[in-house]
Amino acid sequence: MIEASIARRYARALIELAREEKTLEVCDAQLQEFQALTGENPMLLDTLTNRFFDIAARLRIVDTVAQKLNLAVPVKNFIKLLIKKGRIGCFKEIVSAYRREVYLLQNKGVATVVSAKGLLPAVYDEIGRILSRKTGALVVLEREVKPEVLGGVCVRMGGEVYDGTVKAALDSL
Repeated sequence: MIEASIARRYARALIELAREEKTLEVCDAQLQEFQALTGENPMLLDTLTNRFFDIAARLRIVDTVAQKLNLAVPVKNFIKLLIKKGRIGCFKEIVSAYRREVYLLQNKGVATVVSAKGLLPAVYDEIGRILSRKTGALVVLEREVKPEVLGGVCVRMGGEVYDGTVKAALDSL
């Protein structure tokens, strides 16, 4: 819960900066790109979060990665700030909070679709259309694959949960 609060605070700060510079979408794309890189290379995030490494060395790593990814200066500086403040470990949560806040500014809803296996694009499209009709706003879907749900689909949007998974049905017995 504390991480979510911290993530929102940092996300809102970056949003304010991005709004001034009119780069909301650029920052979003670059944050996603850096997050994807840390997902593909977990040692990168481990190195950036490891306080046993000299902070100057960790900041140089960010400079090198930023140059290779062609990150905008505000995004690079934001990542460096997270390292200096010891918050880089919350990067995934911060990126998620950033996206949600941007979607709110754009009058978009966000729903998380959880399934045991990836669904066909047509199924995701249909879920998105149904939710858009229900809310009256464009709904962006975040996809999660969790084999432990066994089958079916769970959709979370705002405070509402529509759980049609096999796991939920078995749990209710």
